[in-house]
Amino acid sequence: MDNYINLSRTYLELSTEGKNDDNEGFFDQLGISKPIGFPELLKNKRVIVLSEAGTGKTTELIEGAKRLRKEGKAAFFIRIENLKNNLEDSFELGCENEFVDFLKGDQEGWIFWIL
Repeated sequence: MDNYINLSRTYLELSTEGKNDDNEGFFDQLGISKPIGFPELLKNKRVIVLSEAGTGKTTELIEGAKRLRKEGKAAFFIRIENLKNNLEDSFELGCENEFVDFLKGDQEGWIFWIL
């Protein structure tokens, strides 16, 4: 049974440069970008999602990886704490063989991991 409810969360890009010239209104005053959805996050090469414990980061990343896999795309979810044992044990979505094949190919892919 899948208990996941898509909340259509939005994310904000924090600027290390401070205020961005192309931002407007409220977000401009904070020095952050306008909110974007999960699909827009996937357009970036690297993303770090920061939030308090218990806000749903892990669930959101796992579900995002599941959606990509259902679309036939290469997507993996790895638990870093399990890497101490071996690579195969660290995969919650995907497996070591799929990952090695992905690395050998030229297909776009996503690796979600959590600390």
